Amino acid sequence: MFRNGLMTFTILLFVSTSAFAQVNTEAMRNTALKGGFAYALSFNQQFARGNSDYSIYKSSGRIDFLHKKYHTFLIGNFKWGKQQDTKFINKGFVHGRIVFQVKDWLAPESFAQIEYDDFIRLKRRQLIGAGLRWKVWGQKKDAGWHMGTGFMRELEEYTVATEGTKALFRSTNYISGKLKLNEVAEWNLIVYYQVDVGHISDFRILVDSGLTIKLWKAVSLTINFESRDDNEPLPDVKKQDMLLTNGLQIKF
Repeated sequence: MFRNGLMTFTILLFVSTSAFAQVNTEAMRNTALKGGFAYALSFNQQFARGNSDYSIYKSSGRIDFLHKKYHTFLIGNFKWGKQQDTKFINKGFVHGRIVFQVKDWLAPESFAQIEYDDFIRLKRRQLIGAGLRWKVWGQKKDAGWHMGTGFMRELEEYTVATEGTKALFRSTNYISGKLKLNEVAEWNLIVYYQVDVGHISDFRILVDSGLTIKLWKAVSLTINFESRDDNEPLPDVKKQDMLLTNGLQIKF
């Protein structure tokens, strides 16, 4: 099981829109494993009645296996919501990945994923790919900054009749890391750039930046900003989505 517990209380939330089409798989890496299997499963419900009338259900789970030579994990995440009698959230994904640690600084990896999101008219996205991940800075294992690049075959099927099904190759590239600013503050950053290699104007950019400030012993203030840009979205879908979350984090 996971050795450290984590409880996050969100005290302020601003959302410009929730149509996030790109899954941030870099944030899914579990660096706290000591070896062997680890499991996690969660289910959440949110109800509102009165001036607001809606229900939201979330479920997620993951299984990890860590060996000296490789780390593999499988993650599932699903969310469904209804307002009055109208469904306004229905999305989910399953992602699997295996990472081979050939050197302390170099790790080939392969991955596969399937997802759907009714809000952006995505009936199904299936992809499979491979790439390289390497450490560019940092003395401690799994700490510091990493870069990665790879290629994936992507099959997208939309509910919009004019779009139909698309099959393409994308280049996927990222940089991720964290920096300790001082004794109480830490900053982390993940940036993705994915582009259709046959049509370079079709690209997506994801930025996920967070700041953690220690307030007292195990209590910290967290500020997280996410931005996703799709240069060629579907008709009536905005190019940019943003999410700002502020909260209190308690580690135990």
